Amino acid sequence: MRAIILVAAVMVSVSYSSPEQKRGRDTTSKGGVEQQVLEAMRLYEEAYGHNDVAALEKILADDFVFTSSRGVVVTKAQELSDIGSGQMKAESAALDDDVQVRLRANTAVVTGRVTLRGVWRGQDFSGTYRVTATWVKEIRLWRLLAVHSSRLLASSPLAGVEEDRVPQ
Repeated sequence: MRAIILVAAVMVSVSYSSPEQKRGRDTTSKGGVEQQVLEAMRLYEEAYGHNDVAALEKILADDFVFTSSRGVVVTKAQELSDIGSGQMKAESAALDDDVQVRLRANTAVVTGRVTLRGVWRGQDFSGTYRVTATWVKEIRLWRLLAVHSSRLLASSPLAGVEEDRVPQ
C-alpha cells in the first residue's frame, strides 16, 4: 500500500502568490520566502485532500516523484492517473503544526507530520506519516519536486519520538 503523497489545495485560479505577496509584504526575506513555501504546502494539502487533479497538475513539478515508506515510487503521471481514475481517493490530509522549512537558493525542504485518510487501490492508507517534501522555485512558482513518507505506527511506544532520542 502506498502511503500518500502529502498535502494541498483546491485552486480554482492558481496563482502561487502567497497572501503576503498580494498585500505587498516583504517576500524576499527568509521569513517571507518561508511563508511562500508554507502557503504552497497548504495549497498542496488542500488539493490532495480534495482529489483536485487540475490543481495538482499545476503544483507538482513535471519530474515529480513520490516514494512511500514501503519503497513504492510514483511519478506525477501515475499519481494524477490514480487520482483521476478514482483508484486513489483521499478523504482528508492535515499537516500538523510541527512543520519545519529549510531554504537553500531556489530549493526548500519541508519536514513534518501529516494525518491522512483515504483508499488506494482498495486499501486503506489512513494514518499518521512523517514526511519530507522538496520544493523548487521555477520562475516565480514553488512546485513540488519530491515527497517521501514514513508511516508512524500508533501502537509503537516510540511513535512520534524522534529517532535521535531512541535508545540504541
